Amino acid sequence: MAFKEPRDLIEFLYIKFLSADTGWINSMYAKIIGGMVLGGILVLIPLLYSGIESVEQLSSLQLCLIFLVMQTCITLTVKLGDRFVDAIAKGLGNSGL
Repeated sequence: MAFKEPRDLIEFLYIKFLSADTGWINSMYAKIIGGMVLGGILVLIPLLYSGIESVEQLSSLQLCLIFLVMQTCITLTVKLGDRFVDAIAKGLGNSGL
C-alpha cells in the first residue's frame, strides 16, 4: 500500500488504531503503574531505615540509582508481568520485613 503523502499514512494508522481492539492498553497502563509502585516500595524500604529526613540529603548518585531501580522495575513488570511481581513478593516475604 503506497501513500502519496505522509499525511495519508498518519490518517491510515490513526483509523487503524481506532478500529483496533484497545483492551491491551489498559493492561499496559496497569502494569506500568504496578511497576512504579513496586519500584517505589523497593526504594522506600531502605530509605525509611536509613534515617534520611528529607530529599535534600540524597546525593545526585543516589537519586540516579533510585530512578534506575524504578525504571528497571517498570520494565520487568511490563515484560514479565505477574511472574516478576510474585518473585519480588516472595523475596520480601522471606526477608522477614
